[in-house]
Order: sequence, then C-alpha cells, then structure tokens
Amino acid sequence: MKKFTWRRLQQGVILGLAAASLGSPAFAELVVSPESVIIAGDRTRQITTTLLFSDDEGIPALKAAVSDLRRVDGAAFIPADKIGLNPIEIAVPDNAPAQVTITVNLSDASSNGDFAGSLYFYHDDARQVVSITVRVKAAPGWPWGVMIVGVLLGTGLSIYRSEGRLRDEIIVQVSRLHNQMRGDETLDKDFKTSIESELIDVSSALEDKDWEAGKAEVLEARNLWTRWKKYREDWVTQLRDGEQLIAQRFDRLAATVKSNAYMREVSDYIDLIYRKLRTGQYEFPQALKDDFAKLREQLFQYEKGNAIIKHLKDMRSQARFSKERETYWINELRFLEARLQNLSPNGSNFQTWEADLENARQALEIDITNLMAAEADQTGTRGIAGRSFSTLVLPATSPGPGITIVAESEQISKAHRNLRWANKAGQAVSVIFLAWLGMIELYAGNATFGAEPMQDYFALLAWGFGAELTRESVVRAAQDLGVSLTK
Repeated sequence: MKKFTWRRLQQGVILGLAAASLGSPAFAELVVSPESVIIAGDRTRQITTTLLFSDDEGIPALKAAVSDLRRVDGAAFIPADKIGLNPIEIAVPDNAPAQVTITVNLSDASSNGDFAGSLYFYHDDARQVVSITVRVKAAPGWPWGVMIVGVLLGTGLSIYRSEGRLRDEIIVQVSRLHNQMRGDETLDKDFKTSIESELIDVSSALEDKDWEAGKAEVLEARNLWTRWKKYREDWVTQLRDGEQLIAQRFDRLAATVKSNAYMREVSDYIDLIYRKLRTGQYEFPQALKDDFAKLREQLFQYEKGNAIIKHLKDMRSQARFSKERETYWINELRFLEARLQNLSPNGSNFQTWEADLENARQALEIDITNLMAAEADQTGTRGIAGRSFSTLVLPATSPGPGITIVAESEQISKAHRNLRWANKAGQAVSVIFLAWLGMIELYAGNATFGAEPMQDYFALLAWGFGAELTRESVVRAAQDLGVSLTK
C-alpha cells in the first residue's frame, strides 16, 4: 500500500510541473554589450561611452538607472545625478540593437581614485545589472610640475656635485689661506706675492670651470705657505741678510757704475733672485742663501778688481815715467778698467781678466823698480816705449719685445654666448626627457594617480630626483673607466 502511494505522488509532481511550464509565458534573454563599463581618465576630461542592448523578442520599454559610485575606501563618491544616461527609457527592437550613452564628467568626483557602482536596466518583471567602474586620476599639470621639480632638484644636486662642491671647496681653502697669511706679520712681501700669484691662477681656473687646475693651483699655494711656515726663521734671516747686502754693496753705487755691463748683469741677477722668490722657486732657505752668496761674490770681485785698478793708477801717478811710458800705462789701465766694466760676472772671462790684471800689476811694479834704479844711477833713458790701447766700447743691448695684450674679439664673445646657451639648452632637454619618462612610468600607467596624494606625488619627486643622480653617477663612472659619454 505504501509503495503504491509513493509512486502516485511522483507522477502527480511531474504532471504539475509539466502543466506549469506549458502555462507560463516565455521571456527572451536581454544581451548587454559590454558586460561591464570601465571609464578612466584625468579630472579634466568628460568621457562618454555607449551600451548596446539586443533581444531576439524585443523589449517595448527598458528603463535605466544608476547608483552612486563610491570609492573603495568609502571616503569619496560620484553622485548618481552627475552621471548622465541618455535616454533613460528605450525600446529594444527585435531586429536591431538599441543603445544608451553614459556620460561622466570626471571633475565631478570629489577626489581621485577607483569608484565602483551599478547600472540598472528594468524591463517587464526582470532586471539587468551592469557594473560600472570609474577611475579618476589627477590632472597632468601638478604631476608634471612635481616631476620637473624632482628632476631639477636632482640636476641641481648633480651640477653642484660636479661643479659647485669642488668650487666651494676651493673657495674655502683660498679663504682659509688668506686668513692665515693675514695673521702672519713676518710674511715676506715676495713670498706673499708668490702665494697670491698662485691664488690669481686659482681665480682664473674657477672662471674657466677648470676644477682640476684650480685644485692644483690651490695645492701649490698651500705648499708655498707650508714652505714658509716650516722654515720661517731661516727665510727671515736670509732675506734680511740679502737686503742688507744689496743696500750696502749695490744700491750705494753711483749711477754711472750701475749702468755698466757688469753691474747691469748683477742687477739682473738680483731681479732673478726676487723673481724666483715671487714665483716660489726656492724650496729651501739654503738655495736662497747660495744665490745671495753668489751675488756677494759678484759684488766682491768687482770691488776687488776696481780697488786694484785704483791702486795701480795711484802707483802710476806717483811714478815719474817718460811721456811714452806714461801714455802706455794710462791706456793699459783704462783698457783693463773698461774690460772689467764690460765683463760678465759669471764664467771664465773674469778669471782671464784677473790674470791679465795681475800681469799688468807685476809689469808696472817692474817698470817702477827699473825706473827707481835708473834714477838712482842717473843713467839710461827715463822711459820705455810701449803700445797704445784704445778703450773697448761694447754695443748696447736693446730690450726684448714687449707683450701685446689682444682684446677679446667679438667672435670669441659670440662663441662664449653660444657655448653658454648650448649648455642651458642641453640641460633643459635633459630635464624634459627625464620628466617625460617619469610621467610615462608613474603617471600614465596609474589610472588612479592622486588617490594617495602623499604617496603618488612623493614617488614622482623621488623618481625625478633619483633619475638625474643615477644618470650623473653612470656618466661619472663611465668617465672614470675611460669610456667617452656625452654628459
């Protein structure tokens, strides 16, 4: 009995379902394309897209509605009334698709980010839901500005690292050296001139942006200063001795004596000593002492020779020579005196002259001895015939050619301007290209740029800053390895 009842129940359910299916109307399937809507752009844009509807049976009335679009974190939204649907109600024919346009003004979003919501389409007793996503990012103005600022900061730092830092280091060293020089009251003026000459070369190197030359000149100036400090007492002693020597043995000479060839060469040697001082050629006080000793020897040998000639002249004037012998010795001593005045203090010429002077002295003494013997015996002639010598006259030397200072031509000025503008243009192009690359990487590829302002903008700034420093570091490393790259 139970088995029969269960079978009858199954048959009744099947018949009921069949009857229900035959009695229910058939609904056609509504096809929406695309199945979801995604809109992306920056805040300056208004974007319109289209939804297509198709149905094999046709729909006489399809109504559209949209919800608010909310950001994932719920902190911002786009109101539904800011989203345009046109038309709100349409009929979908069975033989062609119908369309609804969706218009979103991205500036209506309260902030940047990823906004999501739904589109609702109602027909008969059914509802079709289409998801809509709107991705809003910041307008390109501020990102471009931040990126360029980052690149400029990196460029500025790289320029400072390659130029400014070296320049400032050199300037600091020059300033420190000036302060040390001002604090030393015993600093010799020629040593000071020598150091300041190097510092002038430093200034020229800085103007030419030749940092290596500037560093080398500063190092040379510091070496001169260190040389002075290390042997200060010896330098002062030798310089004082040299000044006294020149004041007592040279400056007091008559102008006519200073003008002769011998003394002109001595004067040139004095100038050489002080020129070597001014140009920092003395590494140790001993070298300066040796040069002053040589100067002393030059002055001494002239004084000695001049004194001997004066003595011989006195001897001649006291002797009662015959007229012929008197004329001979006058000319002989004048000739020796002229030779002395035209000698070079250096070399073997002076030794030759000194030997000739000694021979003349001995000959004069012999003549005087013979004369005295003759006078004592009152026999023979009073004089001995001799030769007549004329005074030696050397041609005067002319000064060397002067230095012509050529004014900077317009062509050179134009080249300087062109070079300056080319450098600025190159830097500007480098900044633009780096900023463009950064915008492509960080802005163009991020549909919701600006949703996290601190993070997004700082990333732009850091990218621009780091990109230039990386480029500069790569160029410097390549140059250190000897690889030629355009910087």
